[in-house]
Amino acid sequence: MWRDELMRVSLAELDFGGLSRRLRDLLQLQQDELADITGLTQGYLSRLESGQVRLTHIDRIVGYLDAIGTPPDLARLPLRAAEAPATQDGRDSQVRSRPGALAQAGVGGPPADLVLGAARSRRGLLRSPA
Repeated sequence: MWRDELMRVSLAELDFGGLSRRLRDLLQLQQDELADITGLTQGYLSRLESGQVRLTHIDRIVGYLDAIGTPPDLARLPLRAAEAPATQDGRDSQVRSRPGALAQAGVGGPPADLVLGAARSRRGLLRSPA
């Protein structure tokens, strides 16, 4: 999916609404599924995709890009995929977004079938073997 020209253009232009729409188109996801993955609300994602709002807070941007498995070399931003030093108290200094299914599927851009499977699984549409 990261070879898709519209995905790359949206990412390069920091058009997160366009990126979300294209990602949902490619993976046939509903807004609520992508919202669940990214930690954004469905309403916010709807407004993002329609251009009514923009992601401007760096923590939200990094969390969003990390949750959808954006390859660090495409992001132009420090993502959790890159190792960050621990703080003086020993805690990880990287931004912690809500753990998204895409981030759990693998760092650096998981294959689309894993992304879709993870999204459906989080929504309870697929059951994992017991």
